Amino acid sequence: MLTRVEHLEADGTLGRERETIANRLAVFTSDQLVDEIEARRRGFVYPLFVATFVLFCLTLLVLAYLPDIVGYRVEGAINVAYLLALAQFTVT
Repeated sequence: MLTRVEHLEADGTLGRERETIANRLAVFTSDQLVDEIEARRRGFVYPLFVATFVLFCLTLLVLAYLPDIVGYRVEGAINVAYLLALAQFTVT
């Protein structure tokens, strides 16, 4: 009398069952990898976006409502407005 494993080996279904289990494990591992990548993205991209957006809004407010401050010369012909513009390029 054949055992269940021997019967499955003779029938050829044991190999298919092993492939199915391996595929399920691969999908599970791949889902975990995607979750990890998404978590790292959320931890880096969203704070960076918020910081860039806040800097952009503050730059607009300073340029619109504080013209004396942005006209202050830092060195030669370079004033605060130029530094704010360069900061926008750098952050972006």
